[in-house]
Formats: sequence, C-alpha cells, structure tokens
Amino acid sequence: MPIDIAAVQVVDILVTIVTKNQPDENISPQIILPTRESQVRPLVGLDPDKQHQAWTRAVKEAGGKTPTAKKLSYNLSAQLLF
Repeated sequence: MPIDIAAVQVVDILVTIVTKNQPDENISPQIILPTRESQVRPLVGLDPDKQHQAWTRAVKEAGGKTPTAKKLSYNLSAQLLF
C-alpha cells in the first residue's frame, strides 16, 4: 500500500478514536491532528490503539501543538527501546 494512502488511513483512525472518546457531543474540543503526511509516516504499521497513544503522547510533549515528524519518530523509537 502506498504510504500516502496508509497515512490517510492513520488520520481517519485518529479522528475516529478522538471523536468516540468525547464525553459530550455538544462539546467541541480542540483536536490536534497531523498537518503533513510526514507526521503520520512513523505511525503507519502500528495498530490503531498504539497510533492513538503515540500521537497523543507526542502532542502532549509538544505542548499541545502539532508535533514535528522528527519528534514523533524520536518518541516512537524511545518507546520501543523501553
């Protein structure tokens, strides 16, 4: 599967998980999503729960902002080592 199609699937999974986890449909929380395909590339191949966990952690470590692809890759590498 081409990486760009896989990246779109990862973003769809992140959107689905985030919206399902919202306690009230009337509340519109700020959802931080990837803005570039390169930010999603490190998540391709992980199961959906791991994708969500890794993205959420990276956003938190980026101070509630969209993390860079480099930061996300580094964080994933660090997680896999421990």
